[in-house]
Amino acid sequence: MVLITLADPKSKDNKQGLEIDKSMFKVTPAFAVASVMICGILAALYTVFW
Repeated sequence: MVLITLADPKSKDNKQGLEIDKSMFKVTPAFAVASVMICGILAALYTVFW
């Protein structure tokens, strides 16, 4: 699919395409801390109960 899209010169001006902005992928610091804590808890649980 990627090769077909890159080979088609009209795909860059497609009106139905999605516009992606860097701000869509930014997370808040609270979310980042909570997700690291959850991963740590899961790792500890897997270590204890494996």
